[in-house]
Amino acid sequence: MFFQVDNRQVKKTEPVACYDKPIYGSYLSRDDLQAHTYMLGGYHVDTCEEATEVLDKYSSFGSADHLASRLFSAKLHEQYGLNGCQQAQTAMQETQTMLEQSGYSRYGYQPSNWSHWDASRLLNDLDKYIAGYMCR
Repeated sequence: MFFQVDNRQVKKTEPVACYDKPIYGSYLSRDDLQAHTYMLGGYHVDTCEEATEVLDKYSSFGSADHLASRLFSAKLHEQYGLNGCQQAQTAMQETQTMLEQSGYSRYGYQPSNWSHWDASRLLNDLDKYIAGYMCR
């Protein structure tokens, strides 16, 4: 893509995607990671490698890693234009609080005080939001 600047043609550079799967029609880039703060409990996701690990690595249902992954995905969906609502905001805030209170600080960390029931309830809410069924 080119555009004119002072009668010169300049090539416009597009941000390079650092995650190869679309998220609500957009691709996560290094620019996104630098422009936004992504906190998952006490874990700050700020590199493409960390983002890919959180979004792609297998984690068992109801685990802290699974909840962190769905929270990150929900935040990205919201950033890329999925309609938000109070119910979605509440689910994301409750998820962040649960991860913070459990001491979640890195991918692969499984807190000792963890409620699989609460995690499952929040996962259900986040998945409904990501699928577009929560906020209409």
